[in-house]
Amino acid sequence: MAHLVIAVAVVLAPINTTPREQLIIGIAIALGGPATIAIAIFAPRGRRHLAGNLFLGVLVMVVCAVQPILWGGGIVVLTAVAIGAIPVESRRVALAQIIFFAVGMGIVGWVRSAPSFVLPLVAFAVMTPSIERYYQRWRLRRAETNRQLEDATKFIRHQAEHDGLTGLITRNVFMSKLQGCLQESDGDQVAVLVVDVHRFQEVNGVLGHRVGDQLLVVLARRFEQLSFAAATARLGGDEFAFVLVGDEARQPVKHAHAVIAAIEELVQVDRLKLSVSGSVGIAVAPDDGATAEVLMLRADTAMYRAKDAREQVMAFADSEGARVGEQLELGREIEHAISNGQIELWFQPKIDLATERIVGAEGLARWRHPDLGVLTPDRFLPLLNITSDYQAFTDEVIRQGIEFVVQTKRDGAGLAVALNLSAMSFLDHGLVDRVAAMLETSGVAAEQVTFEITESDILEDLSVNGPVFERLIDLGVELSIDDFGVGYSSLSRLRELPVQELKIDRSFVSRMESDPEDLIIVKAVVDLANVLGHRSVAEGVETVEAWDRLREMGCDEAQGYLFGRPMPAAELLERYTASDGVRRFVLDNQLH
Repeated sequence: MAHLVIAVAVVLAPINTTPREQLIIGIAIALGGPATIAIAIFAPRGRRHLAGNLFLGVLVMVVCAVQPILWGGGIVVLTAVAIGAIPVESRRVALAQIIFFAVGMGIVGWVRSAPSFVLPLVAFAVMTPSIERYYQRWRLRRAETNRQLEDATKFIRHQAEHDGLTGLITRNVFMSKLQGCLQESDGDQVAVLVVDVHRFQEVNGVLGHRVGDQLLVVLARRFEQLSFAAATARLGGDEFAFVLVGDEARQPVKHAHAVIAAIEELVQVDRLKLSVSGSVGIAVAPDDGATAEVLMLRADTAMYRAKDAREQVMAFADSEGARVGEQLELGREIEHAISNGQIELWFQPKIDLATERIVGAEGLARWRHPDLGVLTPDRFLPLLNITSDYQAFTDEVIRQGIEFVVQTKRDGAGLAVALNLSAMSFLDHGLVDRVAAMLETSGVAAEQVTFEITESDILEDLSVNGPVFERLIDLGVELSIDDFGVGYSSLSRLRELPVQELKIDRSFVSRMESDPEDLIIVKAVVDLANVLGHRSVAEGVETVEAWDRLREMGCDEAQGYLFGRPMPAAELLERYTASDGVRRFVLDNQLH
């Protein structure tokens, strides 16, 4: 359209033309419209602008040929057209060249007295190849720039959607793919497997993060070879996930065991051969949920259940859904339970293996629910970790533990108490002040109170909870590492921890009579505690043989069903205290 406007402007300029000249110009204009439209439709996309300019150039030359007086204006029009056809980055060079040609031809034409209308024709003929050449270079440069831009874009998208270490897709992409599979399933089964790699933290702590990273890369490559998965992702840390669709989703347990097999195959890193294992949780749509979020939550729940039960594979059972509903209801009741005295401590005796006398007891929380009866910690402690009631619960446990010591002191026994605290408690900088106040009010000596924290809850960065540890030690309270042997602490970290006691995990103690490896582990922990100057306590002692073996090793204290199950404070005081303090433990007690 711009071409026609320029042409009309040239024709309608205030100049004198004969009827014949007007006819020629009219024919050119009449043909210009259809020709411009044809060029716009049929010319190659990259050439349409140039073709349109070429047509306009011919039209201007026709006008100049009819009316030679317009040749100066024709050169100006052609120059403008030529400059407009050249990319911006080339216009300075093109403009200089056009001016050079125009001036040069003007001089030649003046010297040779050439007809004026010839000059625009020659100028255009000379400039057209230059315009074409510049235009082609620009197209090539633009194509290369676009290609490079597309490759930057692809790289950035890949980095955003894939884990930087393993190359597997990230959690967000996995969730999107899972939701897509659910939408396309048309009610058919879709399964999710969530995988946790065991002993990965031990590899990191003992061998370093470089070896740990290489371990994850090897496992990721193995997971990619599992053809049954529609999508495989690294969720973060040592957790992975798989989506199964179609026929594969109908046999998730089989595929979960294939994942375990891939994990348990020895991993060669440098000259090391690493052995790891794993747990897999399974959730299957539509029975276990219809959305990606619900399926992932339930597969994750199943994985943690498998891990806690030391199982390789566990599915989210129908009963688990009811349990989740029950947990929600308990979550609404927990605050009321704390404030109304429904939380109480039961106590399991701790025996000094050298003197065979009771020296203390571990306080274990129970919830005496009005409808559900006595609930053990596994039913309600997870709720406290995600609600704001944990501080109140912790203070209540400590208060009852100190009151137990007061009671035993009145009975002449003077037993110590050990209380379990979570990692959250050791991040509470007000904990020490509250404990100090309770000790001062009760008159209980700080060394009669031991706080236990599981090995897996101890943070690698002691700058976070270290200050609370140190203030408790300064107060006189003792600290114990619970479930020692399953959290994979490095020896350097263990040496830095301000603890007085190591509690050997019951899983090793209960199997040490039948499993030589567990026996070696128990003996190693006892020896380690002796070297570090810590007290060693064996949990889960259930047989006389285990008792005898622990005494031979030099273990300091023990607790377990052989000595007594957790019981209310009054029952423990009745059974195990006497007028002279505490009764000497005898084997007959196990029959009570």
